[in-house]
Amino acid sequence: MVRKIAVCDDSSLMLRQIAGYLDQLQGELPCDICPAYYSSGEEVLTGLAPDTDLLLLDIAMDGINGVDCARELRRRGMNLPIVFITSMAEYALDGYAVHAFGYLLKPVTYADFASIIKEALAPAEAEPPKKLLIKTEDGLRTVDPAELIYAEVYQHKTSFILKSGRVEGNLQLAVVEPLLLPLGFFRCHKSYLIAFNEVSFIGRDSLTMTNGSVIPLSKHRRKAFLSEYGSFMGVRF
Repeated sequence: MVRKIAVCDDSSLMLRQIAGYLDQLQGELPCDICPAYYSSGEEVLTGLAPDTDLLLLDIAMDGINGVDCARELRRRGMNLPIVFITSMAEYALDGYAVHAFGYLLKPVTYADFASIIKEALAPAEAEPPKKLLIKTEDGLRTVDPAELIYAEVYQHKTSFILKSGRVEGNLQLAVVEPLLLPLGFFRCHKSYLIAFNEVSFIGRDSLTMTNGSVIPLSKHRRKAFLSEYGSFMGVRF
């Protein structure tokens, strides 16, 4: 499993230190770390991946400070754990309003860093994926995301193609997408949402799934797909 950790600090020295800590921590975790680095709150608000697992956020920055940045992320519905980095303990009180997971006081030691990162990632590792509740013509059906190969929209109805068959329902992709993205799914086309684990072949403009289905890959989403798929699989293209 790949865990995405974003780090934002307007000090290049601090970013290098955190990068070194993450490299060291990699050997102590059962998952692969995929880091992303930002030097301002503005960069976070425009570039943070929606499936980021953890955000380390400096509080005292020029422009948008860390607390205001976190407040905007919460307003957008992003509930990822946020660990504030600050040189002044009293700033930590500001984090209660945005439900901060915790704080790292500068100068940040590796022991404190490793402890809070492991703690922040542990609940997500242990939490079982939620099942989808789909309204069909016959009633309500629960679907385990692990059984889902892909979902497609056709004529305003959504089909969920499972390893065991097909379920037709009215649960829109716009509702399903944010639930499934953290579990290794991707919107490869406006009408299709696929599971990375079920891709058997990547073509120029299509994906072949493990059940033999050929799914269109939008040219506008191909670059993002390759990047996300590579991160999920732990490889680079």
